[in-house]
Amino acid sequence: MADSNQIVFFPVGNGDMSLIQVGPKGAGGKTILVDLKINGNGEPNRCDVLKELHSHLPKDWRGIPYVDLLVITHPDDDHVAGFHQHFFSGKDPEEYKLLENEDEYELILAKEIWFSEICTRRISKDHRLSDSAVALRSELKRRRNLFEAEDRHFLDGNRLKAVGVVEHDDSKKERWDLDGMVLHRGQTHYMGTAEALILGPFGDSVFDEENQESKNDSSVIIRWTVNGSKLLMGGDASAHIWRHVDREYSDGELTYDLLLAPHHCSWRTLSQDSSSTCDRPRVLQEAKRALSHCEPGAYVIASSKKVKSNDADPPSARAKSQYVDIIGSADRFICLADTGSDTRAPEVKKFVLGMSGVAAVTSSASASAIADSGKPIRHG
Repeated sequence: MADSNQIVFFPVGNGDMSLIQVGPKGAGGKTILVDLKINGNGEPNRCDVLKELHSHLPKDWRGIPYVDLLVITHPDDDHVAGFHQHFFSGKDPEEYKLLENEDEYELILAKEIWFSEICTRRISKDHRLSDSAVALRSELKRRRNLFEAEDRHFLDGNRLKAVGVVEHDDSKKERWDLDGMVLHRGQTHYMGTAEALILGPFGDSVFDEENQESKNDSSVIIRWTVNGSKLLMGGDASAHIWRHVDREYSDGELTYDLLLAPHHCSWRTLSQDSSSTCDRPRVLQEAKRALSHCEPGAYVIASSKKVKSNDADPPSARAKSQYVDIIGSADRFICLADTGSDTRAPEVKKFVLGMSGVAAVTSSASASAIADSGKPIRHG
């Protein structure tokens, strides 16, 4: 079936936007959007990701486009841009009204939201928020209040879950660690038939003067299993966090068929040495090991600009070389920016998810045709 059991990566430059389709689109399946970066649509040589996103979304009986689950790994704008413009928020979903102008895109309804607790922090000198991040925080607060009051919190458009470790102190106005509202680290949760193993974020115990808490290091980290294929996605988590992932989880919990390179293929995911200030920056072996449990035939995806030199970070040519070393193939390291050219906008990249691994979908082939051909396979 077309669009069944696949992942779609949208080329958004240095940013993340990935759509996981579990089972068929619409009734009987689940559609999961992990992060979003919707801006600059209509510019020359830039993919119209809003148009592409809507082409992959199901609609309910009223004609409302929706995702069953929206996961926001952290509130940086390159992971949440466009939320305030393109998602229904701030109101009860029963107040949703379709647009009269058919030339405009309807607002997208997120039936459920999973988020890192850092998304709820208020603006401060050390914690800047974009308009989309502010709108997201307001929507999370609306849903949280319904959850606490046990008032229609289970309905589509009202559900939410905080992911990982959620800590409370007296400086916070609301509690975000309410019973039943947290998906705890180390546990597996389900969205339809998809399994989500929660690997992060961690709590305050992993931070110190040398490695202080940040939005990046509070990223949601999940190892998804969809139709037998394993997907590892960790926002912008740095080498310090991946070192703790390596220490706390087994090799089997970290295996993957497809890795979304953290922080847009940044060197700082694999090293605590700056490539711009160190003559010979070293790989943090624990961080690399955490990202090295690849299945045969695994892919690494860089959701980034073109990888050009060691001076740019992200993306980093040094980091790319480490990922190629991990998977053993330069052909299976895919930078989304490379799907375009100087005269042609980059394209979305699709992978079919199957019991034997993942298979890339070429622009001239349909997902269903590849699924029917006996692929994907894990290459030995």
